[in-house]
Parts: sequence; C-alpha cells; structure tokens
Amino acid sequence: MMLAGHANGHLQPGMHRSHQGKPLEGIYLSMMDNLGVRVEAFGDTDNALEIRPEPEQCAS
Repeated sequence: MMLAGHANGHLQPGMHRSHQGKPLEGIYLSMMDNLGVRVEAFGDTDNALEIRPEPEQCAS
C-alpha cells in the first residue's frame, strides 16, 4: 500500500515501512487513529500497525 500526503501534519512523507505477513487492516486502524477516528477493530484485526516515523527517521 502507498500512502500519499501528510494528513495535515499527522504523517511524515518519504518513509518506507514493511509489514509483510500482517493484516492490511492494521494500517487502516493506524490511519483512522491518527486522524482522530477511534475504533476498537477493523476487519479481522484489532492491532494497529505503526505508520509514524521512528525517532532516527525524524529530522531535528
């Protein structure tokens, strides 16, 4: 999946994440959470996947 844009400052563009073998619904959970939409589960998962940059990827 490719996410484009920065969600009004909620996401940092230009990063790469690999979540092989994990349900795609976890990315949707993370996107909704970052945009203020609180849901307990989406599809078959209740485990959000990390889509924010890791500290070493952030520019100071």
